[in-house]
Amino acid sequence: MLTVTSPPSDGTRTTLLKLLGGGLSLPAMVSLAAVAEFLLYRLLQPLLRMAPSLLPTWLQGSLLATGTFAAHFAAVLSLCALLSLLLLAMRERGVASHPVGRLGLGLMSVFFVSLAMAETLMPRLLAATLGLVRAQWLMQTSSLCVAVLLALAVLPRKTATPWHKLAMIMMLLPPLLLLENQWHLLTSRDLMQRLSLVLILYGPTLSTAALGATGGLLLSGRSWLWQKDSLALLLTSLLVGTMSMLLLFAPAAAVRLIYIGFDLQLPPQPVAQGVYMLSLAVWSMAVFSLLFRHGALRLRGMGLLLVGLSGAQPRAIHQETFFLIGLLCVTESLLLDRESAPSN
Repeated sequence: MLTVTSPPSDGTRTTLLKLLGGGLSLPAMVSLAAVAEFLLYRLLQPLLRMAPSLLPTWLQGSLLATGTFAAHFAAVLSLCALLSLLLLAMRERGVASHPVGRLGLGLMSVFFVSLAMAETLMPRLLAATLGLVRAQWLMQTSSLCVAVLLALAVLPRKTATPWHKLAMIMMLLPPLLLLENQWHLLTSRDLMQRLSLVLILYGPTLSTAALGATGGLLLSGRSWLWQKDSLALLLTSLLVGTMSMLLLFAPAAAVRLIYIGFDLQLPPQPVAQGVYMLSLAVWSMAVFSLLFRHGALRLRGMGLLLVGLSGAQPRAIHQETFFLIGLLCVTESLLLDRESAPSN
């Protein structure tokens, strides 16, 4: 009898991408670190600094130190995880297993990771040699190039549906709009000045809408499981309901909360605010529903969670790494065979 075994690369990928069934996976560790960084650093620290007398001094100092540690730990862990997942993507039967794709993705990944590590470990040296502004532009451009290469690698795959391929393209819109709004590469021309103003005013809204549309597309084609999806719907209702009540009765607090959490300015127009709330609802429902599943679907939920926690427009190093790791998780989940990945 002829025994057929999986290639060694598949075994390695399964070990590192294995999901909470026989141990804590690498994407799960990054997801937990990202949630801790979001809650303790991006949300709690600004709120504590706005009300310094709210808690005892020792407790406030401990929470501030814990938030700072969570941010540094998430940044270092995400960089290490990004390197590991990129190496997996470039191995046999990975998303970039073609020699040309491996070469392009490898070069851009080394460039981005080197810059990110230099700014994390040696910011003064980087500022004196390259300049922090130029380094930020290079990191944002290289991370967008890595994201484009990953999306292009998924497009010819038969394991991904047309809706999932469209979702991969939609995920490229937020960093592309951020790059254009910050550096005005295209809209610096005289003929494009009006478009530049439109992007400045409505770019974050378009990014949020793209994130919500991505969640809906990645959730499409799945049957409704009453026990799991009802719980996901309940959690989504609580989250969106709380944000809606805060927006109605304390709009200034809601605007500040969205800004410090996602680095997004909530526009005053009711239609734009409705787009924000609808996108939050669709994204939350997709994340909760996919996380309650198993196999490739849970990996897809982790990827969507990391893309959302990076902010609709990732700026900082850890946000960019969260975005790229989330994109890698989604691409890996789309490469897995539908028959071998359980749908519930």
